[in-house]
Amino acid sequence: MIKITFFGTPNFSIPFLKSLLENENFHVQAIVTQEDKEIGRKKILTPPKIKQFCQNHESRIIVFQSPNTNKDQKLIETLKTFQSDFFIVVAFGQILSQQILDIPKYGCINVHASLLPKYRGASPIQQSLLNCDKKTGISIMEIVKKMDAGDIWQQKEIKITENDNLETLSEKLSSEGTKLLIETLPKIIEGKINKEAQNEAKATYCSKITKEDGQIDFQNDTSEKIINKIKAFTPWPSCYFFWKDKKIKIINAMKSSVNKDENSNYKTGKTFLSSQNILHIKTTDSSIIPKTIQIEGKNPCDINAFLRGHPEFKDTELS
Repeated sequence: MIKITFFGTPNFSIPFLKSLLENENFHVQAIVTQEDKEIGRKKILTPPKIKQFCQNHESRIIVFQSPNTNKDQKLIETLKTFQSDFFIVVAFGQILSQQILDIPKYGCINVHASLLPKYRGASPIQQSLLNCDKKTGISIMEIVKKMDAGDIWQQKEIKITENDNLETLSEKLSSEGTKLLIETLPKIIEGKINKEAQNEAKATYCSKITKEDGQIDFQNDTSEKIINKIKAFTPWPSCYFFWKDKKIKIINAMKSSVNKDENSNYKTGKTFLSSQNILHIKTTDSSIIPKTIQIEGKNPCDINAFLRGHPEFKDTELS
């Protein structure tokens, strides 16, 4: 039985942990995740998603939490006692020190949601959607001190469709990624696959997402850029603009198909009803049609329901 210590934090890491727990060839010895954090306006102390999963799981799973794993010497000494075959890292959120990387017998393995060396960093799924890529993938890689620069054990390419968003693409990647991880680990131990160095000349990077990244700039953003941001940033940090000092999130939208002549009648950032009585928001190159929105302090709603409560929004200029 292959002994595993698992490092992960958000929802994306849960299917990988679940697949290891359900496979009789693996024994998950413990979970390492980040500390509980205050969430929302009421600052409610909330455990990471993977800890919540472990708390709800039928069997007892040991969970370690640390604000800085590399400096937590007590945790490091405990990890050594497990004599794990692998440390598996999926969206953990901390870079591990060489001291930790040297602990497991067969090394530390990272599951990264891109076709490395493309999109090293914290937001590869969002970046592929922002750039309107036609494909992405999963990389099973060896962890080294340099971020996402380790040798590749295996990769799986995945198509991105026009209808994909952060949720659907994450599901595709986790579904294929779990299979690839389960397949790869025994092959490493048995020496049936060889790892391959990344091409540093082709390395690209993506940064950590901030709340401000989701703000729409109607004066400078094209329709395609706005639609891609909605796909990439829903549900977090959300894609939004401000109206009457209220934040309004666009949860779902589509590009306009109205003719250029109709669009040209309006200033950039102007809301208007088309000849088909459909609300549009003018962008730098055409317009978008918001389908589902959420005004600050309210639940998400259909755009028509929103307009019934705020008819003045049909003819306003958004900065």
